[in-house]
Amino acid sequence: MGGIRREQRVKLIAAGIGACLLAWPMACWPNVDANSVERPGGRADKGKTDKGKTEPPAATRPGPATAPATVEYRNEKQGIRLQYPSDWSPKEDKDYVLKLVPAGRDEGRRITFDVPDIPPHIPGMITLGRIEKGYLDDLKKDHPGLKVEESEDEAVPGGKGRLVRSTWAEKKDAKMDVALLMMRGEHVYILAADGNAATFDAVRATFDAIAKSLRWTK
Repeated sequence: MGGIRREQRVKLIAAGIGACLLAWPMACWPNVDANSVERPGGRADKGKTDKGKTEPPAATRPGPATAPATVEYRNEKQGIRLQYPSDWSPKEDKDYVLKLVPAGRDEGRRITFDVPDIPPHIPGMITLGRIEKGYLDDLKKDHPGLKVEESEDEAVPGGKGRLVRSTWAEKKDAKMDVALLMMRGEHVYILAADGNAATFDAVRATFDAIAKSLRWTK
């Protein structure tokens, strides 16, 4: 996210593993109905009208907004499936397994899913702590003033996860990034979202729904 490239992540993780090997080789006002308003001289009950006059039909209140349909995404090679709302669309990007942007408009918001390539390593060397450090170090390269607002372990079926939320200033805008860093066996998976902090609630709701829908297929 925020300029992260797959190649950068691979180099960063590889560097971390190399360093480890050197140190440790084994290791909305309501609508008011005019016919219900109290009038001088009496109450205008609904259904009662002046003689010879026809009461106009009551205004129809708008119904609740219809939620967008969900689209299922499957990637058999990576062994994952997930769902995203139809008001987001995939956008080709070789640096991610899946990149989603608001349909018909980008507006600087995106949600990505990636599976970084991990170089050969001793089993057990890849930890959530190292994944988090590598992810944040990469973000800080593009956003030196980045501040970590939240970092806590997150339940991930069949694996381990950590939710990391960070913010930074970009010109006159406050930006926000949230990432679910996951480990399953010796594989790393990263679901992330970023955008303007002022309008991030909607992005976060979509991110949370996608994270909840994530399933392993192998």
